[in-house]
Amino acid sequence: MRNEYDKVGEYLSKVIDVYRFLAAPRDLLIQLDLPLLPDMDRATRARLQQMNVELYWRMRREFGTQLVLVLHGWSREDWDKQLECVQSARVVAVGSFFGMIAPPAIARSARASTLDPKLVAERLVEVTRFLHRHASARLMLLGAGSPKDIYVAAALGYDYADSSSWRVAATLGEIYDPETLDRLKVVELARSCVLREKMRRAYEVIEGELGVPWSFDEWLGMAVLRSVEGYVARAWFNAMITKLVEREVRDASWREIVAKMLWLYERSPRWSVVAKMVARYAGHQGFGRALPKLRF
Repeated sequence: MRNEYDKVGEYLSKVIDVYRFLAAPRDLLIQLDLPLLPDMDRATRARLQQMNVELYWRMRREFGTQLVLVLHGWSREDWDKQLECVQSARVVAVGSFFGMIAPPAIARSARASTLDPKLVAERLVEVTRFLHRHASARLMLLGAGSPKDIYVAAALGYDYADSSSWRVAATLGEIYDPETLDRLKVVELARSCVLREKMRRAYEVIEGELGVPWSFDEWLGMAVLRSVEGYVARAWFNAMITKLVEREVRDASWREIVAKMLWLYERSPRWSVVAKMVARYAGHQGFGRALPKLRF
């Protein structure tokens, strides 16, 4: 909505119409939510909190427990206020979900470049600890910026992770590296035999575990196209890589998840700080006692 809060009613009507006509019974429906960013003053945060609560109840009357509650905030005060507004109606008891902005999504804030990664990690851990103690519900981490964040979610004890990066990357002509989970420009496949062979091996794994609609050569020919067909091929591949990550997380021990998370993030000086702090805090709080079953 990009600060167009005066148009919230218009947006709400559109979201409700989309859900009514396109949602399947098994779909999780995320409420229309207004994020609270770290550079907002207290009065603005309080106003948005109240609007989020009102939006939730208006949508819940339409969609019941299929609706996912989104919890935003950068302090215990923020989380307390929103949670109190829904606990009175025993919403948590019927298994609603909770989410927050994952680290990469904070780039939406104008002050993202000055935001200390340590602050991101501390807030992520604090809100997770708060939810584990005060909400008897499964937890969803919203805005996971890449498949790497599935490991962050699992290390902290989240049950679900949400992301649209698989299709956003495809729109930009990018595919996931199946090993590092970094984004690669698809045009690089035409320049590197080594990279093509890596993708071929990953494709064979996808074919064996999930099934494929094309041969590898057919997919490769489509993926490099600047067309809807090319977008579909890239988005499909990115989604399948994410599904493989989900399966790996479900079958791994907590220690294996943390080790893989640290390895994936060590190439980024900025976000390796977050990964290390998440690992330390998660271990200290004992979040690894039960491995959640993530769904993508």
